[in-house]
Amino acid sequence: MVIFSITFCLGCSNSNQKSNLNIDNAYIKLPLKGQDLTSGYLNLTNSSKYALILKEIICSDVNSTTFHNSETENNSGLISMKKIESLEVLPGEQVIFSPGRKHLMLIGLSKNLQRGDIINCQIKSNINRLFSVDFEVR
Repeated sequence: MVIFSITFCLGCSNSNQKSNLNIDNAYIKLPLKGQDLTSGYLNLTNSSKYALILKEIICSDVNSTTFHNSETENNSGLISMKKIESLEVLPGEQVIFSPGRKHLMLIGLSKNLQRGDIINCQIKSNINRLFSVDFEVR
């Protein structure tokens, strides 16, 4: 398991305040043959004392990447997927993206992916910082 720790300065003007977003278990499912879309998963942990709001994710060789959440209707049992416009990660909180729950949708893959390939993504936060993460194709 690869663990990434990204540190950046809030405000960055003579400030010693730092915010950490730890990212681990980042992977993308191997797309079905002939499909140009797939899903991605990761774990995010905000180890700082400041809330982070993740607003956008941009991945290399992918036309569109978005945060999504799968929900099951109580009465019917139907599963629906809803786009998450922004994701707040509170201080000390861990957010887990897993099949059937929160996940990434990667749509418009520009190349055929193979197991072991790496896709680099940039996650943009509310303080206009980018967190870089490499997703392994599994």
